[in-house]
Amino acid sequence: MDMPDRTGPSGAPSERLERMGQLYDALRRLNQAVVRCAGRKELLDDICAAMVESGAFTMAWVGWDDPATREVNVVSRSGDRDSYLEGLLIRSDDTPLGQGPTGRAIREGRPVVNDDFLGSPETAPWHGAAIRCGFASSASIPVRLRGAVVGALMLYAPVKGFFGPMEMALMEEAARDVSFALDHLELDQRRREAEAALRESEARLLRLNEDLEHRVRERTLALEAANQELEAFSYSVSHDLRAPLRTIDGFSQVLLEDYQDLLDEEGQRHLSRIRGGTLRMGQLIDDLLKLSRTHRGELSRTACDLSGMCLKVLEELAQAQPERRVEVRVQPGLGASADPSLLRAVLENLLGNAWKYTSRREGARIEAGEAVSGQGERAFFIRDNGAGFDMDQARQLFRPFQRLHAASDYEGHGIGLAIVQRIVHRHGGRVWAQAEPERGATFHFTLPDGPRP
Repeated sequence: MDMPDRTGPSGAPSERLERMGQLYDALRRLNQAVVRCAGRKELLDDICAAMVESGAFTMAWVGWDDPATREVNVVSRSGDRDSYLEGLLIRSDDTPLGQGPTGRAIREGRPVVNDDFLGSPETAPWHGAAIRCGFASSASIPVRLRGAVVGALMLYAPVKGFFGPMEMALMEEAARDVSFALDHLELDQRRREAEAALRESEARLLRLNEDLEHRVRERTLALEAANQELEAFSYSVSHDLRAPLRTIDGFSQVLLEDYQDLLDEEGQRHLSRIRGGTLRMGQLIDDLLKLSRTHRGELSRTACDLSGMCLKVLEELAQAQPERRVEVRVQPGLGASADPSLLRAVLENLLGNAWKYTSRREGARIEAGEAVSGQGERAFFIRDNGAGFDMDQARQLFRPFQRLHAASDYEGHGIGLAIVQRIVHRHGGRVWAQAEPERGATFHFTLPDGPRP
């Protein structure tokens, strides 16, 4: 990761905590904008508004670099109440107007922080406007499209030294999310163009060969369905799951750095374990995201101790809720050839659901074992005696964001079983369920010895 060009303090602990809370709220809004955006202008406008309205920044704007003229054009803004950007001239080349934070961030491809905007010679051309608008510090973070820098996100704060290392890490994460969304929008535009071209081709093929046209349509529809599922999976993993991890890790780091003297050795050890857990979960998210993008890539299959994995996951669930009493039965000697991190994700989701949906059951019981399916396959199962569900609704189980129980009754986002199905299918297996309302549920899955060709 490129280190930002910066110097200066990052504030007292109490100020940092308040600042971090505001930044996390802004990132939450940014993530929502990324997920729902329909176009580039709407996305950038929502991001600038989130930074100003929730992130405590005086102003935010996005500049787009014109490769022909090397001028940086304002394409989105928020908080520009004193018309700071009107008539503003910024370049991305090596001229005097390109020596400011924005021009350098675009030209050098790394964040540029100015902790004392009015005291910096490189920002002299804009001091007058900055005094009028009350800017004391700034940060410029490169925005990329397909890996190349195309512009920058500029943020201004009313105090010096606003942008500490943790604040910059969050802002760089925000810029990566923006770049991810821009890539998606461009790919979506290409997909629409390809679909239009495909429809035109289909019309010509219809006149030549109706049978061939029928087979092309079937394959096209299957590919579109797979792409839609892949997009939903990618967004949920890269945004919905990353946001709470950033919150946990960021506040844990603040506690370790600024309140270390108030914590005994055991407290510091617990915080370190929390950070270690978020790091492991972040890596798992990266693995799943990579799988969704390169679903035909080679899996890292190895011999896995499935029984041991189940016991470890159940132990972690019990540690998180020590007040619960759940009878656990795990068949010993369960083993499978699978990618270890992805297999653990399957077990975490299935056992996590079993743990969750038995939370209102007296004499809760969870089982993990192996049986032979009706088709003679070797199949693993996770069984519980919890809330269950109506099998008439079973077709919705593995669809992303589909839930069979009210969120007020059981928490969750409806993505876990979709992740399970994708991983099992990637291993060449299948997954299915049997259940009755208030009588529990059993989830079966197979893991053939080799990957799907």
